[in-house]
Amino acid sequence: MMKKKGFTLIELIISISIIAILGSILVPNISSYVAKAKDEKAKNIGALIFSSSMRSYMKEDKFDKDKVRNNISEDLNVRDAEVDVENPIDDNTLNVDFKCNNLKYEVEINGRKATYVFNKK
Repeated sequence: MMKKKGFTLIELIISISIIAILGSILVPNISSYVAKAKDEKAKNIGALIFSSSMRSYMKEDKFDKDKVRNNISEDLNVRDAEVDVENPIDDNTLNVDFKCNNLKYEVEINGRKATYVFNKK
């Protein structure tokens, strides 16, 4: 009698079930890492917007919307984010909105204190 080589249907079902269980455990972990990476990218863009804006503030001792926008355009790759520089609230305060990964963020910049607040909208 010839001996048959191969797997039985039960063995195949069990191994596919084990792979499915392991996959269902890993997917939420991977998606949380992706979300954290997107948040970090947005924070980095916010910090770059702050430093670009402060470069304009240091030269003029006030925020000029057009000069801030030009500095941001020079420093930030246009493909990374959509940036909207609002009119300065006063000479020392500026809000910049940007969109990254289809999420909206805001950077509130205080030139006098050289600080910024990063907010998710």
